Amino acid sequence: MSTSELADAARQALVAAGFALGAAFLLKRMGVDLLRETATSLLRGSVQIVAMGLALGFLLQGGAWVSLPVMAGMTLMAAHIAAQRLKDLPSRRTIALVSIAGGAFPGIGIGLGCGLISSRPAELLPVGSMILAAAMNAVSQGLNHFVPDLGRRKALIETHLSLGASVEQATADLACSAVRAGVLQQLNALASLGIVWIPGLMAGQILSGRPPLLSACLQFSAIALIAGATALSALCAVTLARRRLFDPHEERFRN
Repeated sequence: MSTSELADAARQALVAAGFALGAAFLLKRMGVDLLRETATSLLRGSVQIVAMGLALGFLLQGGAWVSLPVMAGMTLMAAHIAAQRLKDLPSRRTIALVSIAGGAFPGIGIGLGCGLISSRPAELLPVGSMILAAAMNAVSQGLNHFVPDLGRRKALIETHLSLGASVEQATADLACSAVRAGVLQQLNALASLGIVWIPGLMAGQILSGRPPLLSACLQFSAIALIAGATALSALCAVTLARRRLFDPHEERFRN
């Protein structure tokens, strides 16, 4: 890469970051204060993506064994990020880790098993990161609906429990709503695939010379794996959170 190309890329990154900060400033003027969080996320994301870009140049040349520690590190980081947004949930880091892994790993395993992706880092890491990121978002969104909703309806739920209902019965509607919130983004992505949204994976394959029909099939398979992974992760997160928030006798919330 030449110096001029690097300068152009840096300028473009600054313009894009300025747009994001401008939107966050507008939200703050309307009472939604996300400016500091946006600035922190932009700074953090820029450092992380540059570091990952440098590391990938080395990692993608390695053998299949390289993928294992990298995927493990990605999973731990995804759980950490998801747990940061779950302040009111006990054991939130464990729940986030188990839920993300419980959805993402089966999806990655199916992709490997059916030959959609190979164990080579050049294929496994990009697709695996997409699945992990989607699972992380599903866990965050699902639990950020479920836990506050439980708090708001605590008295009503405890009334149902005192009348003999199980935890599953007393919280069924809230659990369904939370799981739906967790998977809705990916369902929208799947429904809009090819009409509203042309994913970069397919576009990159076409530009590299792969037949468009084959690229489209591969892209659909990847998005379908992601949708399945997010559903499993959201379901796992809500189930684990429900068990952690209620006592073993199913009579009341844990203190």
